[in-house]
Amino acid sequence: MNGGSSKNSVANLAPAWRKNKDDLLMFQMDKYLTFEQITKAQLDEMARWKDQDLKGSRKTLYIKEVQKKNDLILNVTEQSRLEKLQNYEDRWPCLNFRKTLLKIRIYIN
Repeated sequence: MNGGSSKNSVANLAPAWRKNKDDLLMFQMDKYLTFEQITKAQLDEMARWKDQDLKGSRKTLYIKEVQKKNDLILNVTEQSRLEKLQNYEDRWPCLNFRKTLLKIRIYIN
């Protein structure tokens, strides 16, 4: 009998919000934000950072301007026959001799 009465006394010592499981869930839900509120807050904060980042916005504009100027200046051109010959490599014997013969042929034409 003493054991049963001690269990009841321990249950009475628990905080009021722990007695009912529904009350416990409501207490926890009030502490936390919902997923939608969190994502909205994060997006708002990112937008605020982007609006206040003057240096970063100027930097991207500067990079784009430099890229446009480089596109006007830099062109990809085809290599001449002599440049192709200098870069030519294979595993067949007498590579240098064959390159010399091809150079002579290029200079003659």
